[in-house]
Amino acid sequence: NYPIEVSALVVFLAKMSDHSTTTTKSEPTPAQRLSLLTQIRSSSLTPLPGGGTDDRDESQPSSLPPPPSATTTNSGGRQQQQQERPAYSSLDYWEQRYAEDDRDTYEWVVSYDQLALHSKIADFISRNALPSGSVLHPGCGDSTLGVELQKEYPDIRVVNSDASEAVVEKMKASYPEHVWEKHDVLGDEIPDQSYSCVLDKCLMDAFLCSGTLKDKAALVKKYLTYCRGVSSGDMLVVSFGQPETRLHLLKCGVWADASVEEITCVNDKGLSSKCWVYTLVR
Repeated sequence: NYPIEVSALVVFLAKMSDHSTTTTKSEPTPAQRLSLLTQIRSSSLTPLPGGGTDDRDESQPSSLPPPPSATTTNSGGRQQQQQERPAYSSLDYWEQRYAEDDRDTYEWVVSYDQLALHSKIADFISRNALPSGSVLHPGCGDSTLGVELQKEYPDIRVVNSDASEAVVEKMKASYPEHVWEKHDVLGDEIPDQSYSCVLDKCLMDAFLCSGTLKDKAALVKKYLTYCRGVSSGDMLVVSFGQPETRLHLLKCGVWADASVEEITCVNDKGLSSKCWVYTLVR
């Protein structure tokens, strides 16, 4: 799982070329090739950050502080710098990020326009919120999904909520005609509010980016309990997590059942990506 960097490959090819021009007796032996590769690998390679569906990361904008780094020692005794993943499940991380990020908006995984090309959201809203219901969009961040949803369905009420006061105030200033509220979906008490349904885009994914499997399961169950408590209808979860990493968490007994549909979206650059839409029913 250690990719050879382009620069290292150029060095290797250059060395092979030098060898071939300084001797005409024979080609480099397999042992010589292996020796050169070993030298390059020991000096030029850096480990891939740990992968997995639950920990997908996005490139950090230059205006934000880089993730902290930790010094690790590889099997050869060499010290290497390995970046730690941002603490997406921490409110402190998001408060700092939104306070320092100068971007107007940011869309995780997929935009509303891309989702609207599929029938899943239209069916969900038609079944749960029309003609004049309400939709809770928790963990809205600086996404405009709720803004576009409100434009598409002007007779419903879309409540965009987030635990970060910084981003709630930012979005209020940018889109004052829409509803932005500060909610703690992991709070100990479920507020006395009721919505027709809940639409999550990647908030659950954020809870799954750090901690033990037991901690992740507990966070998701608490979150789902909150959403069921404030909703009279169903819940839709848009996620980059594949079913094998999500369904067992969603089927934890809080909601009656959970189903999933895979969708493919194409962004404005023509690049396609997959995400999964989970429907939780009462």
